[in-house]
Amino acid sequence: MKSLSDAVHRLWQTLSRNDLLAPSDHTLAPLLDSKTIADLRQRSLGVIDHKTKNKSVLHREHGEYVSPRRGYGLDYEESRVYQPGDDLRFMNWRLTARSGEPYIKVFREERRPSAFILLDRRNGMRFGTRLRLKVTQALRVAILLAFYEHNCGRSLSGVVIDGELHWLAAGSDEQSTLGMIDTMNQACPPPSDIQQPDFKSMLRAIHSAVIPGTRLYLISDFIDATNDCHGLLAQLVAEHEVNAIHIVDPAEQQLPKAGKLRLVDVATDDTRRVDTSDPQITTQYRQAARQHFADRESLIRGLGMGYVRLSTTIDNIESQMAFL
Repeated sequence: MKSLSDAVHRLWQTLSRNDLLAPSDHTLAPLLDSKTIADLRQRSLGVIDHKTKNKSVLHREHGEYVSPRRGYGLDYEESRVYQPGDDLRFMNWRLTARSGEPYIKVFREERRPSAFILLDRRNGMRFGTRLRLKVTQALRVAILLAFYEHNCGRSLSGVVIDGELHWLAAGSDEQSTLGMIDTMNQACPPPSDIQQPDFKSMLRAIHSAVIPGTRLYLISDFIDATNDCHGLLAQLVAEHEVNAIHIVDPAEQQLPKAGKLRLVDVATDDTRRVDTSDPQITTQYRQAARQHFADRESLIRGLGMGYVRLSTTIDNIESQMAFL
């Protein structure tokens, strides 16, 4: 096999054509029902309870976060020499009188803390061999995080990626949060041949759209997150608190025992038959998978980002995200 990326994509194509995915995932209904969403909301409260078990307050109040931008706010920060154009209302008259030189007060600009969620719903995420699709697991994570950040008092925004970028407007009230979740939970049809954004273009888009100091969550299978993305990821880490949730399916780590499969290259329509019971093939695949995931984790952790690899089979997702 040329690479894990090719192998996984071909395997996904074969499995989906043979209707081995859960029937409910083929419908045009929302990915998650209201009962599941309500359960995730309750779990988000459990995360906060765990974090604040020995603390006197639930979370910081509005106004306790320092913006990376300099401006006039409520908290005095320092004084500096007056420059032409400065607002005379903020003159430090006492220091000016003592020093004999005009000084101006500088304040910290305050703003509401914010969080941003990137949810990858591209073709590669519409794959699953056990329990649920990768996109369904990614959505569960996104909803848990949305409720968690809302409960923490942060303004929340995001983007959903499939055939194009669907931006989710910022909001801080409950109605805005539920509206974002409703958008993220839209039906996810079977994969199509429509060209989709690559990971680099996704990073460029959010880099220009997200204000500095935002808590940023990237939820994806990172299948095309190569070393070419290093510079863009580094820029995000320099300006934000970035956490990556890497969604994987068991079949991406080890070939299932499915006998002989006909794998089709989506890009070229080339066909290749693979015997998954062949020890040599399964060994090569396992080694390639191990290297692939190690490379992605090394890239992300090496930049100082929070990282967790999350299987589609895990239910208690909140216990896996140590960065919360």
